[in-house]
Amino acid sequence: MTEELLPKNITLIDFPFTVGLVLDKLSSITKFGHMSGRFHFYVVGGVVRDTYRNKATSKTDIDIAFSGEFSLLMGLIRTEGSCTVVMENTHLHTARIAFTDATSSTRVEFDLAQLRAEDYTPGNIYPHVSFDNIPIQWDLARRDFTINAIAYDAKTHEIFDPFRGYEDLQKGLIRVLHDLSFQDDPTRKDRALDFVRRFGYALEDSTQRLMEE
Repeated sequence: MTEELLPKNITLIDFPFTVGLVLDKLSSITKFGHMSGRFHFYVVGGVVRDTYRNKATSKTDIDIAFSGEFSLLMGLIRTEGSCTVVMENTHLHTARIAFTDATSSTRVEFDLAQLRAEDYTPGNIYPHVSFDNIPIQWDLARRDFTINAIAYDAKTHEIFDPFRGYEDLQKGLIRVLHDLSFQDDPTRKDRALDFVRRFGYALEDSTQRLMEE
């Protein structure tokens, strides 16, 4: 058995400065409502992946996952008043938020999503979604590929990498999280090929086999 390659520690200064602006804004909003203890924020998705690849920029999409009540947070965002709600999906508990930083005059958009678990049943193209007491590891388990299943805890600065995505980043591999991944969401095949083309990565052997089934 090969030794697991643990994720290199990253801090907030390693991310594009826009990530810090987003986390500062969310902290300000929750403090405004005296609700800081009701929410826990994580940086997830492409900006974490690309920070490890040294490719993240201020234009990189920012995804924030959080524990807490979606409707409460959206209410705080609207009441505080410095942000614009560009999009809101009350079924999936997701939103796109925009604001202009007062100090730098930088306009920032970011995607917000409550931690959730998804369960696909045969014959149903849409998963059953659960939001109750979901840990970050369960939320990461619904992601498409290991390299996209890494999270940065904004409070503790801990890195969560339950599927060894950092190791696959170092090896240049695209790997699904489980054997039913393409059955659950066939569009992941197109995304896998897109990553191969954009990053110059290779499909991991079992992922290649699943692609051909």
